Amino acid sequence: MVAFCSHLSELPARYKPVDDEPWHSRGIRRIIVNNFFVYYRIDEEGRRVYILNVIYARRDQLRVLEQMNID
Repeated sequence: MVAFCSHLSELPARYKPVDDEPWHSRGIRRIIVNNFFVYYRIDEEGRRVYILNVIYARRDQLRVLEQMNID
């Protein structure tokens, strides 16, 4: 997981935003790491990456995302 974090800090825009709304319009991106999906967003002005959630891949992703506070 540590190698993933350093990789993400260098090229955060490499991964496209998720297809589903309202996450797509808010720029939420997803990457798979081992058996987990990592959801994050990029603050380009502040040059930061915010990890919003890490969800086990076999869980219902949309149901968990609906419960996530993305604001």
